[in-house]
Amino acid sequence: SFGIAPAMLLARAVLFDLPGDYIGWGIAVLYFLCAALRLARFNCMAAAPKKPNQSMDFVGLPVPMAAGAVVSTMYLVIDVTGHRGLDIPMPLQIMMAVVMTVVSLLMMSRVIYPSFKHVNFEKRGTITAILLAIAAVCLFIVFPWIAPAVIFLCYLCYGLVVRPLLSRRMRRVIEAANDDEPANPAA
Repeated sequence: SFGIAPAMLLARAVLFDLPGDYIGWGIAVLYFLCAALRLARFNCMAAAPKKPNQSMDFVGLPVPMAAGAVVSTMYLVIDVTGHRGLDIPMPLQIMMAVVMTVVSLLMMSRVIYPSFKHVNFEKRGTITAILLAIAAVCLFIVFPWIAPAVIFLCYLCYGLVVRPLLSRRMRRVIEAANDDEPANPAA
Protein backbone atom coordinates (compact mmCIF):
# COMPACT_ATOMS: atom_id res chain seq x y z
CA SER A 1 0.00 0.00 0.00
CA PHE A 2 2.95 2.37 0.53
CA GLY A 3 4.04 1.69 -3.04
CA ILE A 4 0.84 1.70 -5.08
CA ALA A 5 -1.34 4.17 -3.15
CA PRO A 6 1.01 7.20 -3.37
CA ALA A 7 1.81 6.41 -7.00
CA MET A 8 -1.85 6.27 -8.01
CA LEU A 9 -2.89 9.22 -5.82
CA LEU A 10 -0.22 11.48 -7.28
CA ALA A 11 -0.75 10.10 -10.77
CA ARG A 12 -4.43 11.01 -10.64
CA ALA A 13 -3.85 14.40 -9.03
CA VAL A 14 -0.77 15.55 -10.92
CA LEU A 15 1.08 13.18 -13.20
CA PHE A 16 -1.59 12.44 -15.78
CA ASP A 17 -1.85 16.17 -16.57
CA LEU A 18 1.83 16.56 -17.40
CA PRO A 19 2.80 17.35 -20.98
CA GLY A 20 3.71 14.27 -22.96
CA ASP A 21 1.71 11.13 -23.37
CA TYR A 22 3.41 8.73 -20.99
CA ILE A 23 5.57 10.88 -18.70
CA GLY A 24 3.08 10.72 -15.83
CA TRP A 25 2.65 6.97 -16.19
CA GLY A 26 6.42 6.54 -16.33
CA ILE A 27 6.99 8.46 -13.09
CA ALA A 28 4.18 6.56 -11.33
CA VAL A 29 5.56 3.21 -12.49
CA LEU A 30 9.10 4.27 -11.51
CA TYR A 31 7.90 5.02 -7.98
CA PHE A 32 6.00 1.74 -7.75
CA LEU A 33 8.93 -0.34 -9.04
CA CYS A 34 11.43 1.40 -6.77
CA ALA A 35 9.14 0.79 -3.78
CA ALA A 36 8.79 -2.90 -4.68
CA LEU A 37 12.55 -3.30 -5.14
CA ARG A 38 13.25 -1.40 -1.90
CA LEU A 39 10.93 -3.72 0.03
CA ALA A 40 12.59 -6.75 -1.58
CA ARG A 41 16.04 -5.43 -0.60
CA PHE A 42 14.81 -4.83 2.96
CA ASN A 43 13.49 -8.39 3.22
CA CYS A 44 16.75 -9.84 1.87
CA MET A 45 18.84 -7.78 4.27
CA ALA A 46 16.57 -8.66 7.21
CA ALA A 47 16.88 -12.38 6.44
CA ALA A 48 20.67 -12.26 6.17
CA PRO A 49 22.68 -13.36 9.23
CA LYS A 50 23.51 -10.45 11.52
CA LYS A 51 27.15 -9.50 12.00
CA PRO A 52 28.49 -8.31 15.37
CA ASN A 53 27.89 -4.57 15.86
CA GLN A 54 25.94 -4.40 12.59
CA SER A 55 24.02 -1.17 12.19
CA MET A 56 20.22 -1.28 12.24
CA ASP A 57 20.00 1.72 9.93
CA PHE A 58 18.21 1.62 6.58
CA VAL A 59 20.08 1.48 3.29
CA GLY A 60 17.98 3.67 1.01
CA LEU A 61 14.92 5.67 1.93
CA PRO A 62 12.35 3.46 3.69
CA VAL A 63 9.15 3.00 1.68
CA PRO A 64 6.79 4.40 4.38
CA MET A 65 8.92 7.55 4.56
CA ALA A 66 8.91 7.84 0.78
CA ALA A 67 5.12 7.52 0.73
CA GLY A 68 4.81 10.10 3.47
CA ALA A 69 7.11 12.51 1.65
CA VAL A 70 5.20 12.22 -1.63
CA VAL A 71 1.70 12.46 -0.17
CA SER A 72 2.53 15.21 2.33
CA THR A 73 4.10 17.27 -0.46
CA MET A 74 0.92 16.88 -2.51
CA TYR A 75 -1.26 18.01 0.39
CA LEU A 76 1.06 20.95 1.07
CA VAL A 77 0.80 22.08 -2.56
CA ILE A 78 -2.99 21.72 -2.44
CA ASP A 79 -3.11 23.80 0.76
CA VAL A 80 -0.70 26.47 -0.48
CA THR A 81 -2.47 26.92 -3.81
CA GLY A 82 -5.92 26.77 -2.25
CA HIS A 83 -7.06 24.47 -5.07
CA ARG A 84 -9.00 21.85 -3.18
CA GLY A 85 -10.38 20.31 -6.37
CA LEU A 86 -6.96 18.99 -7.46
CA ASP A 87 -6.64 21.81 -10.01
CA ILE A 88 -2.91 22.39 -9.49
CA PRO A 89 -0.92 24.86 -11.65
CA MET A 90 1.55 23.34 -14.11
CA PRO A 91 4.79 24.60 -12.43
CA LEU A 92 3.73 22.93 -9.18
CA GLN A 93 2.78 19.76 -11.04
CA ILE A 94 6.26 19.63 -12.54
CA MET A 95 7.80 20.27 -9.11
CA MET A 96 5.79 17.40 -7.62
CA ALA A 97 6.80 15.09 -10.47
CA VAL A 98 10.45 15.94 -9.76
CA VAL A 99 9.91 15.30 -6.02
CA MET A 100 8.36 11.92 -6.78
CA THR A 101 11.21 11.00 -9.11
CA VAL A 102 13.88 12.01 -6.56
CA VAL A 103 12.10 10.11 -3.77
CA SER A 104 11.87 7.06 -6.05
CA LEU A 105 15.59 7.14 -6.72
CA LEU A 106 16.38 7.67 -3.02
CA MET A 107 14.55 4.43 -2.20
CA MET A 108 17.03 2.53 -4.37
CA SER A 109 20.07 4.58 -3.34
CA ARG A 110 22.80 3.54 -0.90
CA VAL A 111 22.10 6.56 1.33
CA ILE A 112 21.93 5.54 5.00
CA TYR A 113 18.84 6.63 6.95
CA PRO A 114 18.44 6.11 10.69
CA SER A 115 15.83 3.58 11.77
CA PHE A 116 15.24 4.83 15.33
CA LYS A 117 14.39 1.23 16.28
CA HIS A 118 16.90 1.38 19.10
CA VAL A 119 15.46 4.38 20.98
CA ASN A 120 14.61 3.29 24.51
CA PHE A 121 14.13 4.89 27.90
CA GLU A 122 17.60 3.96 29.17
CA LYS A 123 19.55 6.22 26.80
CA ARG A 124 20.76 9.75 27.45
CA GLY A 125 19.18 11.11 24.27
CA THR A 126 15.75 9.76 25.16
CA ILE A 127 14.54 13.01 26.72
CA THR A 128 15.53 14.88 23.58
CA ALA A 129 13.74 12.30 21.40
CA ILE A 130 10.60 12.57 23.55
CA LEU A 131 10.67 16.37 23.38
CA LEU A 132 11.11 16.24 19.59
CA ALA A 133 8.18 13.83 19.32
CA ILE A 134 5.99 16.12 21.42
CA ALA A 135 7.03 19.09 19.26
CA ALA A 136 6.18 17.10 16.12
CA VAL A 137 2.73 16.20 17.46
CA CYS A 138 2.10 19.85 18.34
CA LEU A 139 3.18 20.92 14.85
CA PHE A 140 0.79 18.35 13.34
CA ILE A 141 -2.07 19.80 15.39
CA VAL A 142 -1.32 23.47 14.74
CA PHE A 143 -0.21 23.15 11.09
CA PRO A 144 -1.88 19.97 9.77
CA TRP A 145 -1.09 20.67 6.10
CA ILE A 146 2.43 22.03 6.48
CA ALA A 147 4.01 20.04 9.33
CA PRO A 148 4.01 16.58 7.67
CA ALA A 149 5.83 17.88 4.60
CA VAL A 150 8.39 19.71 6.74
CA ILE A 151 9.01 16.67 8.96
CA PHE A 152 9.43 14.31 6.00
CA LEU A 153 11.70 16.86 4.28
CA CYS A 154 13.85 17.03 7.42
CA TYR A 155 14.20 13.23 7.44
CA LEU A 156 15.09 13.22 3.72
CA CYS A 157 17.69 15.95 4.19
CA TYR A 158 19.11 14.38 7.33
CA GLY A 159 20.02 11.15 5.55
CA LEU A 160 21.04 12.79 2.30
CA VAL A 161 22.92 15.90 3.44
CA VAL A 162 23.41 16.16 7.21
CA ARG A 163 24.27 12.60 8.28
CA PRO A 164 27.29 12.19 5.95
CA LEU A 165 28.80 15.37 7.39
CA LEU A 166 28.48 14.27 11.04
CA SER A 167 31.13 12.40 12.97
CA ARG A 168 30.32 8.88 14.16
CA ARG A 169 30.17 10.14 17.77
CA MET A 170 27.72 12.91 16.89
CA ARG A 171 25.53 10.44 14.96
CA ARG A 172 25.35 8.21 18.03
CA VAL A 173 24.24 11.15 20.15
CA ILE A 174 21.57 12.27 17.68
CA GLU A 175 20.27 8.86 16.77
CA ALA A 176 20.53 7.44 20.32
CA ALA A 177 22.32 4.41 18.88
CA ASN A 178 23.12 1.41 21.01
CA ASP A 179 26.62 0.84 19.66
CA ASP A 180 27.97 0.72 23.22
CA GLU A 181 25.90 -2.36 24.09
CA PRO A 182 27.58 -5.74 23.71
CA ALA A 183 26.82 -7.60 20.49
CA ASN A 184 26.18 -10.83 22.43
CA PRO A 185 23.58 -10.39 25.20
CA ALA A 186 25.10 -13.34 27.11
CA ALA A 187 28.50 -11.60 27.28
